[in-house]
Amino acid sequence: MWSSMAEGAGLFAAAQLTIGLGHRELLLPAMAFVVGLHFLPMAHAVPFRPFYALALALLAAAAFGFAAGAPHGGTVAGFTAAGALWVAAALALRRDLRAKAAPFRL
Repeated sequence: MWSSMAEGAGLFAAAQLTIGLGHRELLLPAMAFVVGLHFLPMAHAVPFRPFYALALALLAAAAFGFAAGAPHGGTVAGFTAAGALWVAAALALRRDLRAKAAPFRL
């Protein structure tokens, strides 16, 4: 719960900071950075090790976006982060389907 609350506050702060400084092109990399950071305490608290990999992928997406700069940094960070989240969602669905298909044993 705390991680998600901090993520919401962090996304608001990242938006205000990047737009306020006149760097709208850095908004998506900043958002990818905040979302990546929010998965680190979740990975520790749940505990669910794949969240560490997702956090690393999102932080890398943010770094690539910051490094690419204007005008392509937002596109790079956005598509890279979206890809990481889609892969994570697909793997979670596969894991759940396998768990439901497993035979019941006493």
